[in-house]
Amino acid sequence: MLNRLGILLAGLVATSVATAADAPAATDAKWEEGKNYFVIDPPQPTASGDKVEVLEVFSYACPHCAHFQPYADQLKQSLPAGAAFGYMPAIFNPSWEPYARAYYTAESLGVVDQTHQALFDALHRDHIPMRTIDDLSSF
Repeated sequence: MLNRLGILLAGLVATSVATAADAPAATDAKWEEGKNYFVIDPPQPTASGDKVEVLEVFSYACPHCAHFQPYADQLKQSLPAGAAFGYMPAIFNPSWEPYARAYYTAESLGVVDQTHQALFDALHRDHIPMRTIDDLSSF
């Protein structure tokens, strides 16, 4: 249940960020609790410790995630010092599991910065067929 809530929240944040880029800037706008955001109470543990955690829930199999990736990179680069950006691969169906495993492998090898956009590009721009863990390991 908590995972589904996290996925939903990440999707709503991603949608808000994507549409906010097209909205005119309102310098005098005030954020209101319950209208613009809600407090998660009790606070949930995060991988970033005391920092605010921005978590992108994604799948390399998802064309919408591939389209959003440049915006996620932009957001990641613009976060203040008190915030940390992280990724969480989604497995909405069994065919997405190899992509999650590919992400966690890249993370454990310390190469996510080199492989993340490259894998989206290979799948969605270049249409390279990679559906199994063996296909992905060759990549």
